[in-house]
Order: sequence, then C-alpha cells, then structure tokens
Amino acid sequence: MKKFNVTGLCVPEDHYMVNIEVKKANILNLIHDRQYFTINRARQFGKTTTLALIEKILNTTPGYICVSLTFEGVGDTVFETEESLCNEFLAQSCESLHYNGFDCADDWIDESIRDFAALGRHISRLCKDRKIVLLIDEVDATSSNRVFLRFLEMLRSLFLKRTNKKASTFHSVVLAGVHDIKNIKLKLVSEGVYSLHSEHEGEYNSPWNIATDFTEDMSFSASEISTMLVEYEKDHATDMDMTAVSKEIYRFTNGYPVLVSKICKCIDEELPTKEWSVCGVQSAVNKITFEKSVLYDDIFKNLENHKDLHDFIYGVLVSGNKKKYTLYNPVMERANTFGFITTNSQGIVEIANKLFAIMMMNYFISKEHEAQGVSNQICNG
Repeated sequence: MKKFNVTGLCVPEDHYMVNIEVKKANILNLIHDRQYFTINRARQFGKTTTLALIEKILNTTPGYICVSLTFEGVGDTVFETEESLCNEFLAQSCESLHYNGFDCADDWIDESIRDFAALGRHISRLCKDRKIVLLIDEVDATSSNRVFLRFLEMLRSLFLKRTNKKASTFHSVVLAGVHDIKNIKLKLVSEGVYSLHSEHEGEYNSPWNIATDFTEDMSFSASEISTMLVEYEKDHATDMDMTAVSKEIYRFTNGYPVLVSKICKCIDEELPTKEWSVCGVQSAVNKITFEKSVLYDDIFKNLENHKDLHDFIYGVLVSGNKKKYTLYNPVMERANTFGFITTNSQGIVEIANKLFAIMMMNYFISKEHEAQGVSNQICNG
C-alpha cells in the first residue's frame, strides 16, 4: 500500500503524489529548446523528485540520452583539483548511462583527462550529433568551491561555442539546488571564501550567466493537492470532501510540497480517527507544529546564523513591518531563497505560509522569554 512521503525521493509506485504533469511539460519544453537553467527552490520543495521524473521521461524519449548525477555526499576531496572533479564527473556519468542501459556509457571514461580544458573537448566529442541532457542535483552542495566555479565556466564556454557553431555540447543542462547558481560569486564573496580579483570583475559576473530564468511555480495549488487525495481515496474510500480538505491544506501551507505531505501523513498515520476533514487538517497542523524535523531545524539554524535575516523576519512577523519586495535587497533575496517569504498582490512581503508563521512566532516568543529569564536572573542577582 502506498504511503505519504516526507523524506527524500518520492516514487510514484510507492508514494501518494500530486499530479504535476503541467509542471513537467513546462520543464521538458525548456529542455527541448536546448536551454541551460537552474531549478533553485527552498529545502524539500520537490527538486530531486522532479529531476527523477524528468530523467525517467527523457530515458524513454527517442533520440535523447540523459546523464544524471549528484555531488551530494561525495566528500570535499573531489573538489580539491580539476583532475579529481573530472574523474568524479566522468565516473558518475558512466554509472548513470550504464544504469539506464545506454551503450555509450564506457565512452565517457578517459583516464588521460586531468583538467577542464580536456574535459570540455571530451564532452564536445561525445555530444556531437547527439541530444545528451545533463542533470545535476544538489549543485549548491559544492557552491563554496573555486574548482566547481571553473567547471561551470567550462560548461559556459561550450555553450557559447555551440551558439557560434564552433563546438558541440550538451543539448540541455539542468542544475537543481537551493541557491541561484547565476549569482554564485556573490554568495562566495558574502561567505568570505572568494574575493574579486580585478576592478573589472563584478559580483554578478557569474560563470553561469548564460542560464535561462526558471520561473515555474513548484508549489502546489489546491486543485493539484486534490489529485493526491483522489489517489488516496481510491485506496481507502473515506468519503472525504476532497475540495474542502485540499483548500484547508493549501490555506496552511500555500502549497509548500513537504508541508502538504506532512499534513496528509499526519492525518493518515498519527490521528487516531484518520479524520479527513477541515477539522482533521487543523488537528494535524497543531500536532506537526511542535514536531522536530529537518526542515524546521534548517529554518531555525538560518535564523540563528543570519542576524540580518532574523531581524527582517521578526520585523515582518512580529512588528508588522510592511516591506515592498525587491530582488536587489540581499536580506530579502536570502529570505526568498530559503523559502521564508512570499508577496501579496501589492508586492508586500509576507511569511511564506501559515505553518511557517506559527513556528517562527513560537520561536521568537521562546527567545524573548529566554532573554527575559536571563534579565530577571541578573536583576535578582
């Protein structure tokens, strides 16, 4: 029997999933149009699952070859030199192609390749007259590394040569991660691990500035949420009002994928009566608000580690500050990157969803109580 999944990759055969056919079609159109782009969304926003679904489609589409890899968990030594990164890239590419049954898999291994210039020529040869699509997940796990910057520069150089008809390269490249790779140098500068080497090198001069903007809304609408409930209802026949339940889930989550699944999982597995109703959704929200999870840990870690972000969110949520959103405000951009905020119809910043607002408010209240307790101890002392 299928389950609701809130950790890792969602698999259609094992998990209840929202129907995202429209989103997949829009992403595939970018790939068919030979675009390079980054799916940059907050933690647990369905990026890995989406890439897996895209890979599955491409592997069954005549004429396409898909190379899929991830840099998550490979260790720091892979990024110490160009040679080590080249070896990892080619090894993972070969493994991916073997797994998906492509005869060209062994062609990717070449032990003579020791730098990105040689790797670029190798890629150009392999991609000639072929529609090879490169998918890289968790790309920002490496984004504090200069060697990886040079890898991106190599991909950019091949893209420009393809445009000028001077070389072949990947038909399309899709990266997935939290941060926008187009502004990777700005991230490195802010972390103190990269410095600008000349007055002509601007902070936004990214090795990935050939990327197409990715504007697809990866959150779920109430009607999309209902497609998952339809699937569940076929198995369990609860006679729920799927429209009402979907709208109530959306009201608390704004369609944030993992929060949608958390509410459903809680109703299905933790509420004694499996109450699929508006009241059941509210009971699930009350329960999961106080649960510990990777997503919540990430939220509070970022609030603790970035004082400017902490103060900004506090101002919006507690003080009621009305701020017009602009991408050129670094704090707003970081809050948006982490998935903490959204905007209303007037472009005013709001907390991304009610669940986040509840958790963040509880966090700020507990911090203030903690501060007051320390202050009272000092006074009493």
